[in-house]
Amino acid sequence: MSNKTPSPFRILIIDDNTSIHDDFQKILAAPQYSGNDIQNLETQIFGAESSPVLSATFTIDCALQGEDGLQMVKQAASDGEPYSLAFVDFRMPPGWDGIKTIRHLWNVCPDLQIVLCTAYSDCSWYDIRRDLGKTDNLLILKKPFENVEVLQMAHSLVRKWELAREVKYRIDHLDEMVKQKTKEKERLQKEKLKALAMKAETEKLALLGRIAGKLSHDFNNILGAIMGNSELALKKCTDIDISN
Repeated sequence: MSNKTPSPFRILIIDDNTSIHDDFQKILAAPQYSGNDIQNLETQIFGAESSPVLSATFTIDCALQGEDGLQMVKQAASDGEPYSLAFVDFRMPPGWDGIKTIRHLWNVCPDLQIVLCTAYSDCSWYDIRRDLGKTDNLLILKKPFENVEVLQMAHSLVRKWELAREVKYRIDHLDEMVKQKTKEKERLQKEKLKALAMKAETEKLALLGRIAGKLSHDFNNILGAIMGNSELALKKCTDIDISN
């Protein structure tokens, strides 16, 4: 198993409360036990080696309003370093609410995993599904939230996002490979048809040559007979005694 440290996943926090930004920073950007730390501890205690499990690491960015968050998502996608997960507050006056923000975010990045954070009981799953449609890319997190709950969501959703991108890449790669194979098959088919056409043309010319040769031979035979008879006729004419 590779011990290479994975690249950090980018997470965006959209909330009008800066203290919430600090809470997420403390939870998600804090140092965590890595697989190597656990492996070393097990080795010291039990004297046995185990395979290391590398933990996901996160880069955290924050926005106060949905409009600002949308611009950050657009810029990240344009830079080729998209966000994998966004925590979005439900109410952010005076700007967009969480539902409108999420709708705009998904217009830019449909595969973005989102956690909708709310402290209000009137935010029902039925209403959210009615406003946003059926989706597997959304979870709800009730405030105040537990650190372990945030960590579990973050690790699970970024891995889900990563897997979805890998599947999409493989599908796109497969489609491209099929297109290339199809083009190659068409090219070979065209070359085969061209070769068959050239072979047919060669055989036609050869056949015409044989026919022309036979006609020439037959014509020479007929012409030889005519010339022979003509010579005999001329000879008989010269042998006739005109004086009589």
